[in-house]
Amino acid sequence: MTKIKTLRASSPRHDEPRAEVTHVDWARADELLLGNDANRPIREGWVDRLRKIIRAGAWRLTNDAVTVAVDGRVTNGQHRLWAI
Repeated sequence: MTKIKTLRASSPRHDEPRAEVTHVDWARADELLLGNDANRPIREGWVDRLRKIIRAGAWRLTNDAVTVAVDGRVTNGQHRLWAI
């Protein structure tokens, strides 16, 4: 598995946007998904396809980020997190 060095674009205020590139394991994905009750329904077929890509080592970093709101809600990337 590719190790990704954590990079941060920090903000001096808690409510301002912040960016971070980091490795997410299954425990962190589970933690992020705990309060994930406001997103659209999970498409199991898409999760399975993503899981196969990840397990095959073919996953690549892209500009399509998993995003998390200040209150901890996942606002983009729930299918990728479920695939982990």
